[in-house]
Amino acid sequence: MGLGRAQPGRAARAIPSAVREVYLEDGEYDAIYAAAPEWMRLAMEVAYATALRPIDVINIRWSDLSESHLTVLPQKTARKVRVAQQYPLTDEFRALLTRARSRSVLGLYVVADDRGRRILQRRYQEWWRALRAKLGLDHLEFRDIRSKSGTDREHERGELADAQKLLGHQTARMTERYMKKLRVRLVEPQRRKA
Repeated sequence: MGLGRAQPGRAARAIPSAVREVYLEDGEYDAIYAAAPEWMRLAMEVAYATALRPIDVINIRWSDLSESHLTVLPQKTARKVRVAQQYPLTDEFRALLTRARSRSVLGLYVVADDRGRRILQRRYQEWWRALRAKLGLDHLEFRDIRSKSGTDREHERGELADAQKLLGHQTARMTERYMKKLRVRLVEPQRRKA
């Protein structure tokens, strides 16, 4: 039997993937943000606000917005359980989208260049690699923004369930893989019986 082939009648096992242990620090985020073109700044802010995967960020269309919320069906989720993520348009999120609408040419996508053209995955990856190399931050990936968002949410609110909801995970176990900061629990010392 060749490598990579499942035996007939047996279920294929998932290949375990390594968990990234990188936390995108605020200073690192700010350095990349300051050096990035406007469309990438927008992509970074949308990625942090929504904790969506990079491909879902660049796929957001203006038609996904209503007066009160943004609705996104993440690609990974769409193939499994078809659960859409819906984000209320808070004042801060609305201001971000207003800034995106202020471009001279408005295309179909929220994250677009100055000519209104969609940003393709290859393009933002090339820009990200160039910026991180220029800044000496080669260990960072755009997807680290998603992990940062979830980690920051859990750290701010103290509830893993809040981060799980933001990240769109079905299980707390999956969300725990995204948490990158040290988590502190108050533990009462055990008293010895007299």
